[in-house]
Amino acid sequence: MSAKALTKDATAAAGRAVPAEDGAPPQSPKVRQIIGAAKDMFLEHGFGAASMDAIVQAAGVSKATVYAHFSSKEELFAGVVEAECRVRFDEFTIGDADPRDPATVLRELACNFLALILSPEALALHRIILAETGRFPELGRIFWKVGPERVIGEVSRYLARADAGGALSVPEPRLAAEQFLSLLKVELHLRRLLNIAPEPGEITPDRVVGAAIDLFLRGYAAGAPHAAR
Repeated sequence: MSAKALTKDATAAAGRAVPAEDGAPPQSPKVRQIIGAAKDMFLEHGFGAASMDAIVQAAGVSKATVYAHFSSKEELFAGVVEAECRVRFDEFTIGDADPRDPATVLRELACNFLALILSPEALALHRIILAETGRFPELGRIFWKVGPERVIGEVSRYLARADAGGALSVPEPRLAAEQFLSLLKVELHLRRLLNIAPEPGEITPDRVVGAAIDLFLRGYAAGAPHAAR
């Protein structure tokens, strides 16, 4: 499998150009400078309390320069979330993975996915979105598009290939992808999100991955009966 670990060093990755969209020219150093300052401000103060003036000052650029690239704070937040997702998914593509070996591919994916969603910065951004999306609904849509939607799409395309090759029986790849990712989150992610200290005997990421893989492969084994195709 050619997928890289999602937990590779973010500091090193942030120094490279991050494309705004697939196939588009990479972001300029000035844009990355603005996004870096905005990210620090959002994580420290939250979306609502972080002002564009403070971000401009922290970035060390003019207000005109910021607004030349981002027309609003919402758009700038979208840039921060997208940049974080792209850094952490640097060159990650499950589409190149072997559809004949779903056990290995899904295990690597599961470990990488958990490492991503349980990382301190991912949890911090998630808390901001949950806290602010009531007042700024666009934040939820932005996060969904560049985060969960992207992951679900990658997994569903792989499952469709595994189904076509006969390694699995997956009549609805997108639904199956959502089920698989949900199996990985369980209470572990929610407890971390809520800053609840682990209790003795709390399930570990390794146990979560093992149980999810076992259940999913049993349910979608080649030849397994399904209600409809």
